[in-house]
Amino acid sequence: VSLFGGEIAGSPHALSANTENYDGVSWSEQGDLTDGGRRDGAGFGTQNAGVYTGGFTNTSSPYGGCKCTEHFTGTNWSEAEAFPHNMGYSAGAGTQNAGLVAFGGTAPQNGVVNIGSPYSVEYNGSEWVNASSAADFGPHVAQSRHAMAGIQNAAITVGNGTIPGSGSPYLGCTVMNYNGANWSVGTSTPNCVKWSSLSGTQNDVLSAGGYASPTYPATPST
Repeated sequence: VSLFGGEIAGSPHALSANTENYDGVSWSEQGDLTDGGRRDGAGFGTQNAGVYTGGFTNTSSPYGGCKCTEHFTGTNWSEAEAFPHNMGYSAGAGTQNAGLVAFGGTAPQNGVVNIGSPYSVEYNGSEWVNASSAADFGPHVAQSRHAMAGIQNAAITVGNGTIPGSGSPYLGCTVMNYNGANWSVGTSTPNCVKWSSLSGTQNDVLSAGGYASPTYPATPST
């Protein structure tokens, strides 16, 4: 597993470009992100063939997101095809040559990072393809600050951090499933959650951590 980017102590929004690999026993430092520190982008793939795209940088306008896309070899990062639009608070799944990025903020439909979008797009290792904005979240709203797991043709998204008209705590129990062509609404999570971690397959998945309701914001979700 690899850990990269994120926000560190400092103000305002001090960001890290560091990358660390875990071998089951210890962590080892690898090459930094080429485009510099950023947070809340979408990552997918494996430790030796990973992708990181979008997210917030210190050079973009506040909460504006970016199009930066990078490939990871297990040691170093390199530039890849830019994401179709500025993006943040999205999520990814799949492999470097068969990936999927879905929803999040700053998409063509709304241009606002805190409001989720129905936009999803596939990645073939060199280009972003098969973009769609047809996802129907009803009775929920479009996802942002969610997590995703699975593969390109069998993916699942969990949680929601879209800000409603009434303001915080902006948490949702949204679950969406993707079959490689279409999105469908899945079984809602028992509690509302955002910024959780997701691991596994579409039919055998684990969600852990994040912010959850009704205990938001004092107690972590497990």
